[in-house]
Amino acid sequence: QPQHTIRDAVVQRGRERTPFEFVALADLGPQTPTAVVRYEAQDLPNIDTILELQVAKGGLKGPWEIDPSSSAFIEMRARLIRVSDHTVLYDDTISCRSEERKYTAWAVQQGQPLYEAFIACLPRLTEKVIDDFFLVYPLATK
Repeated sequence: QPQHTIRDAVVQRGRERTPFEFVALADLGPQTPTAVVRYEAQDLPNIDTILELQVAKGGLKGPWEIDPSSSAFIEMRARLIRVSDHTVLYDDTISCRSEERKYTAWAVQQGQPLYEAFIACLPRLTEKVIDDFFLVYPLATK
């Protein structure tokens, strides 16, 4: 599943690049894009925040015509939630888009180029989540 692949990549990268302890919580998050999980009601000892990752969309973007040029894309929603009071600390939609190709080029070898474009997005999505949520801090304004 793409969601588990992204989750595992974020956990690994978070462990490598941040001082925080990252733990994958199997299937604890929302099962649908509109579902809300109340983490303060869960038994989660030693866990103060939850990072929810949900693949919202994926596919090809391009004009509606015969054999259009299109690009592969993945759109993911990421939310950082404080467990104790369910406060959403950060909420963002992150996307990755590939180079353009003709539709027929995406379909060769049973869609292998499309699969490879999705796989190529994983490191970019992972880096964006770790950087934006855990390494880049907004400056205070006066």
